[in-house]
Amino acid sequence: MSTDHSRAVSDIASQLTALSRRGKRPRVYRGGSNSTRPAPHAETELVDLNGLNRVLAIDEDRCEALVEPNVSMERLVAATLERGYLPPVVMEFPGITVGGGVAGGAGESSSFTHGLFHRCVSEYEVVLGDGELVTASPTAHEPLYHALPGSCGSLGILTAARLRLRPAYPFVKLTYYRVGSFAEAVAQLSELCLGSGGGELDFVDAIMFSPERGVVMVGTSTAAPGSPVRRFRRARDEWFYLHAERVSRRHSRYTEYVPIRDYFFRYDRGAFWTGKQAFVVTGVPFNRATRFMLNAFLNTETLYTALHGSNLSYRYLVQDIYLPRQRAEEFLQWVSSRLKITPLWLWPVRPDERSLFSPACLSTDLVIDVGVWGVPALEFYQANREIEQRTLELAGRKMLYAHLYQPEEEFWRAYDRTRYLELRRRYRAEQAFPSLFEKVRTRYPDPLKTSVPAGAKEVFKSKLVRA
Repeated sequence: MSTDHSRAVSDIASQLTALSRRGKRPRVYRGGSNSTRPAPHAETELVDLNGLNRVLAIDEDRCEALVEPNVSMERLVAATLERGYLPPVVMEFPGITVGGGVAGGAGESSSFTHGLFHRCVSEYEVVLGDGELVTASPTAHEPLYHALPGSCGSLGILTAARLRLRPAYPFVKLTYYRVGSFAEAVAQLSELCLGSGGGELDFVDAIMFSPERGVVMVGTSTAAPGSPVRRFRRARDEWFYLHAERVSRRHSRYTEYVPIRDYFFRYDRGAFWTGKQAFVVTGVPFNRATRFMLNAFLNTETLYTALHGSNLSYRYLVQDIYLPRQRAEEFLQWVSSRLKITPLWLWPVRPDERSLFSPACLSTDLVIDVGVWGVPALEFYQANREIEQRTLELAGRKMLYAHLYQPEEEFWRAYDRTRYLELRRRYRAEQAFPSLFEKVRTRYPDPLKTSVPAGAKEVFKSKLVRA
């Protein structure tokens, strides 16, 4: 470890020890967040990890990278790609950090093979509740190693992670297959990931634009591109989901070649399709010309800032629900008929039964995550509660970056509470950190009043302009 890193970690341990002696249970501050939950109250004590943003080492012989938790996906990809390597899983937004990916249980379209992002981590450096620094791995503090992912920082503070790497290729050969129903999409995802040909694929995900039309997208890494080559990160490029929808209307099967960085961050511009809501709220026409002119304001980082500043996170539903593949179609049909939200994002995930709080810790041969993002047909609070209850009924789990309104007893039905409390005691977290439920529950002043506050349109506009 570098001297700067050791000094920073020592400072964090000292902060934590001092706060603990004062009876304070701080939250971690990383300088930003991809969570849609409201920010903690201003009086909440914070431990600042914003400066832990360095790639400490890349070991080409061992195919590993040692990184601090506030390293973003964009910075991680740049540093490893320069050496000819990449992490097996790269989340879709450039600003998602290593620590955020571990704490929140994040993944992407390579997760059907490699699992969620934390499955790429061979060891964690963690500051415990009493300030002790430990290394958690499959051979040391193994219970902590398996419990950290998805625990949202409620067991310790992650200060470094050692990541496995794989050889990099500069392009992705991306093929779109049109599907005509939820059942067809789920069946095709299952066949691709569980069939004999799944080992030849690198990336798999899908978008359902309506109950009757969608695309399953399959990618393989390649050194030499064919034609056409398509990009998605420049202002003049089309948003990826709009391009995919056009492909679904024109072709039953279509192949193109995408530069690897454009592929990884293809959903950044427009934040999938949630950025369209900015046009709805501000009354700006939604077309290619306006998307080009406002491009600088329509990346995920800016849109998250505007979402929180305008309080639209209490109107626009953003949830990711992990389900056994056998229950995914039933859930999709329910979302379509009850919430009336489309498009829907689907991506398959390798099950993760050892990580207690991973959203992919489900009993199945393949997990399918469904991204449900949009304005629901129901009142906002009711829509969230129904989706939480439906998830439990279907033996699924939701990602905890989003609003959560469950009562505590209902929340713990999805997790091993007894085991969690044992880990909290063992690693001296009880008096040092808020519990998992305390960290992720959403406090809503009045669940029956979910309309956007007056002036939200003006606030949203000003946030976009300032950003």
